[in-house]
Amino acid sequence: METRTYILPHDQNAYKANLHSHSTFSDGVLTPQELRQLYKRHGYSVFAYTDHRAYYTHNELADEAFLPIAGYELNFNRRNSKGMTLKTCHINALALDPLKAVPIEGQGAYDANTINDAIRRLRENGFIVNLNHPAWSTQTPEEVLELHGFTAMEVLNSGCSRTYHSPENQLHYEACLKAGRKMLALYTDDNHASCHSFSPGYKGAYADVAKTFPPEAATEIPAQDCCRAYTMIYAPELEYTAVMNALIEGRYYCSIGPEIHAYYIEGDRICLDCSPVAAVFLKSMAWALSASLMDLEGRIIHAEFDLNRLRENDEGFFRIELMDKEGRTACTNPYYI
Repeated sequence: METRTYILPHDQNAYKANLHSHSTFSDGVLTPQELRQLYKRHGYSVFAYTDHRAYYTHNELADEAFLPIAGYELNFNRRNSKGMTLKTCHINALALDPLKAVPIEGQGAYDANTINDAIRRLRENGFIVNLNHPAWSTQTPEEVLELHGFTAMEVLNSGCSRTYHSPENQLHYEACLKAGRKMLALYTDDNHASCHSFSPGYKGAYADVAKTFPPEAATEIPAQDCCRAYTMIYAPELEYTAVMNALIEGRYYCSIGPEIHAYYIEGDRICLDCSPVAAVFLKSMAWALSASLMDLEGRIIHAEFDLNRLRENDEGFFRIELMDKEGRTACTNPYYI
């Protein structure tokens, strides 16, 4: 009988997470409590509060079915002579231990040395640091490669894609992987809830529009940038350190629709079981060694790829992407061989 090595744990709990969000503590429409209510209703158990330049733990929102992750978003801007932002870099800092992490200043000028220094200090102060939406930020892959110390990059950001029609970040992510950066992937919402749902009594920039929605809309109806993307984290329990360790180790997959039921190596085959999809893509360092399986009817629930082709050609990693009939995608993290 062939040995099966699970890439995604099969003996741990799966927790649905959103790792980039905004509340009324910065430029979001919903309060932290309303976000908790909305996301719990849609099956999320882990939620990172990453308000702009505002670090709060939100420990009071935790219960046996909901884990708030403490974090905040920092930005670095390049402006023209009239003060208009021409280029930016946004990074999310997530606390490894919310009681010990020490935040730093939340903004600065766009400069690779300045950004790298902030990443270094955040890591020293007890945070992991992720790169947010580089395509939306108008960063080029070459500019991203000037930055060091990221744990993960947003490959898909539903807020950017659904409310700004911004391109996704595949090119930036591929450039980093092929440059030897062992960087993890993320799908996030980056929710502000400014397109649909509004908090009762909201008085911010969208107040006039908010009046057109009933009070219950705030937590009953997800906005265009809410409850869309997720990271499915595998951990032994819904506990802060266990979840953060899973994030650091890449024990998760990302999705805006397709579900991965099992992901493993069996003998010389890379195997994946999933909800019905139209395409499964194997990606690696070399284009010539990539592969795919397609069915326009969207009936694929199992895929296998030859691992020996990668081993024989000294490929450093492989990863999987899925797409269903509606064009919704999912992805795994790189697995190094």
